[in-house]
Amino acid sequence: MCIRDRVRAFKGTDKSPKQIAQELGVKALVFAYWSRSGTRNRLRYEVIDPFRNKVITSNTMEREGEDVLFLRSEFARAVIAAVKVAITPAERAVLDERRKVDPEAYDLFMKGLEYYFGSEGFDIRRTIEFIEKAIDIDPTFAQGHGWLSQLYEQLASEGYENEDVYFLKARTAAERALELDANTPRAHSTLASLYLFLDWDFARAEQSYQKACRLAPGDARVQFYYQTYLCLAGRAEEAIESLERLRKAGADSGSEGLFALRQVHHFLFAGRYADALEELKKIPGQELLLAIAKALTGSSSEALAIMDRIIVTPRYRNIDWIRRERAWMLAADGRREEALKALEEHIAIQRQKDVDTEFDEACVYARLGEKDRAFELLNALYDKHSSPVSYTHLRAHETVLD
Repeated sequence: MCIRDRVRAFKGTDKSPKQIAQELGVKALVFAYWSRSGTRNRLRYEVIDPFRNKVITSNTMEREGEDVLFLRSEFARAVIAAVKVAITPAERAVLDERRKVDPEAYDLFMKGLEYYFGSEGFDIRRTIEFIEKAIDIDPTFAQGHGWLSQLYEQLASEGYENEDVYFLKARTAAERALELDANTPRAHSTLASLYLFLDWDFARAEQSYQKACRLAPGDARVQFYYQTYLCLAGRAEEAIESLERLRKAGADSGSEGLFALRQVHHFLFAGRYADALEELKKIPGQELLLAIAKALTGSSSEALAIMDRIIVTPRYRNIDWIRRERAWMLAADGRREEALKALEEHIAIQRQKDVDTEFDEACVYARLGEKDRAFELLNALYDKHSSPVSYTHLRAHETVLD
């Protein structure tokens, strides 16, 4: 199996199938052609052995539009049988299910994912907009509810929206998805995140993350959520090992670069800052992560030079937490007044959205050495049962107040 952006690179190529297979490191290639005629979907495919120039199997499948999910599963089973790949009982159970979905709803759902995976440029709110429309058309679309639950949780946990409102929306969507289909991986993953950030039930969170991973072992993004939990639990080395297993197994994240980014993320949580900097050399255009890694290795002046250059660019200026990162970098560089001014600007923006800011403030005050103030802010968060309390021990941002 290969990550999608590696495969996309060969679109329109004049390279032979053998050359493509050699560059991808695979033993077989699948060529598929999807079309629609009236209300029916048609899928024609070939599975070939490019080294022997032999067609292993080929077929044309046709189903009504509402059976698009079944058509996908049928296609997957055919390819699995052709290349003789072993799958888990949980994966087989998912493939054996036959669920219908309104064709128009499915088209909207897929269009929304284009905004999430980047083919239309990353825009989580546009993704939500399309998937909400899909569910309006087909309220029984479990996969759509599962995705919505994840997106709502992401908006809350990353500080883009009020967590009280969006965590509730996430829980409602996840529970609805599981009512419709108990094997919806993203719904289990979302509930795991809510058990972690909202309920502070760490054992239950891990159980739910593990269930999501069992249901979707080939979906790297579901696995990434569990790896983040491992980092939060102080088990970053386990997350690094898990990521390496995923990479070797060819799990699909939609983007090969995403694996490298997660590697950097895990290295930062593990306190392996030099390794993170080395990995960043392989990923062009990741100035924000580079600045964070530089700051954590003590090169705060270099980090700030990068931040001041990128914070005004279209790519970064709308990222809410970039101002927080700049504030603690200023604090780390000993520039107290500038740090507090940058923090004040960040707080003003976040409070307009009714988002808690005490954690961000505590990070800056801890960097300034004002630990009593930092503890005061963290205690206020604890009293409010606010989700950022789950982050207070992370080594990656050095918020441990020892």
